[in-house]
Amino acid sequence: MSDVLKLEAPLGNVLRKSKLRGITSIISSFQAIDNDKIELKKNEESDKNKSLDEIQVIANRFITIKRLEQILRSIEALHNHSHIHRDLKPDNFLFGLGMKSHIVHLIDFGLCKNYRHPLTYEHILYRTGKTLTGTARYCSLYTHHGLEQSRRDDIECLSYIIIYLAQGFLPWMSIKNSNRKKRNEKLMEIKESLTSKELCSNLPYEFELFYKYSRTLSYTQRPDYGYLRNLLMTLINRLKEKFDYIYDWHLIVKLFKENLDAGRPILPKKRTT
Repeated sequence: MSDVLKLEAPLGNVLRKSKLRGITSIISSFQAIDNDKIELKKNEESDKNKSLDEIQVIANRFITIKRLEQILRSIEALHNHSHIHRDLKPDNFLFGLGMKSHIVHLIDFGLCKNYRHPLTYEHILYRTGKTLTGTARYCSLYTHHGLEQSRRDDIECLSYIIIYLAQGFLPWMSIKNSNRKKRNEKLMEIKESLTSKELCSNLPYEFELFYKYSRTLSYTQRPDYGYLRNLLMTLINRLKEKFDYIYDWHLIVKLFKENLDAGRPILPKKRTT
């Protein structure tokens, strides 16, 4: 194993000590597997938390821009601690409970690894021929092509997530094939064939800019998190959405009560298109 990948301390200890908002408060403990991977042990309470995907189905409404900004900050914090996630997806973002229900927590660090040495900041080497690590639906095109992952892959992955959460689907979600390799190849083919305008049709222009930017990043380049935040803040201001950290989760109880009082189904049907 390259010296670049060797850690002075397990990732769990680093994150617990860092007190990162939206990352550590949902985690009870870590078990080190090796120097660049960890396994997350969920506590009993975390099973009660709702993921972004679940809340989108329950609330049946667009993801709020306010939440996306918080998600971006969580990923930036992880990157600042020399790690990439490599498996970002809606199920790996959970809402807190009780007084922390306004916080979106990043979880599941089982595929997380160092992209640079935590002390020297020496970046890991560029490699090809890697197997697909993560979730094919949301992973980057570089990952599909077997390239070593870096920060740019987390950002591209996030762009697919926010597009999915905003419109409720991705064009390649309908791909069905019992052969995983063939399914992933077809999925990659569709991802590559779509222009940014086609992928982000009927969405605010800022979503397209977010995706296009993710595709311009080089292997070792530090993402401009400030630029991405500004895209979201510009959209917030344009839509005149108050940045108050009041999220969809707070509206779900009201939605349930209204549906119950009106004799309607409590849970809306899940969108399948």
